[in-house]
Amino acid sequence: MRFTQFLLFTATIFSQNAWASFDIVPITQVLTPSGNGATASFTVKNHSDQRTPVQITIIPREPDINGNENFKNIGDTDDRFQVFPSQIILKPKDTQTIRVTWVGNHKITSELPFRMISEELPIILPEPGKIYKKPVGRLTIMSRYIGSLYVTPTGAQANLLFKAVESPEKKGHMLLEIENKGTSHQVIRKDKFKFSTQLAGGGSKDIEWQVDPESPLFQANILANQSRKVTIPWPPKLPVGPVTVTLLSAKE
Repeated sequence: MRFTQFLLFTATIFSQNAWASFDIVPITQVLTPSGNGATASFTVKNHSDQRTPVQITIIPREPDINGNENFKNIGDTDDRFQVFPSQIILKPKDTQTIRVTWVGNHKITSELPFRMISEELPIILPEPGKIYKKPVGRLTIMSRYIGSLYVTPTGAQANLLFKAVESPEKKGHMLLEIENKGTSHQVIRKDKFKFSTQLAGGGSKDIEWQVDPESPLFQANILANQSRKVTIPWPPKLPVGPVTVTLLSAKE
């Protein structure tokens, strides 16, 4: 006699970097507070041979001074957005479009940052016609993408101010505090800085320093009206002491 048995157990693992059953593009998007730019489209593609349930959630972006963010307790989508559809079940190898619309204040004066979280739901979908003749186990790797979403008014610009001191916790390192007084975020990439310090015998010492991909400052995102602290090795040939920091260029 043919029969079907339920699964005895399921192990679930969330993965953001390893194998992914689906993907979503773009991973970063900028919306305008009003007009056609207030709506953006995202493409979700299922790479697996199974049906995949996916949920889209948008939450305010709230990093601490060190840039750390907490995604453990994700609630409902911020009510200033309309997401359609917010939950989908992708057929094997299927592709679907998600539309996100800003329905909040049309007259914001400073950029608002959000996280768009696209994650596979930890549920097991029935497989019609599938016959199990003995108990089986299943290891499920749940995929999650954490994207960036900005609502940016016309004319918004970043305005970074820097304060540098010798790190009180790490000898030979500089504690660099970056405050964004502007109205738009700025990501530090291969930017060039000038460090200036006063010499004990008079005069000053200036050096130029360019951020490289190995630096902890590389890819630091300083959001509008927020600050970041980053510890970097003290630049070579720069005497330790009070330092003035100037951003010379912003390069992609």
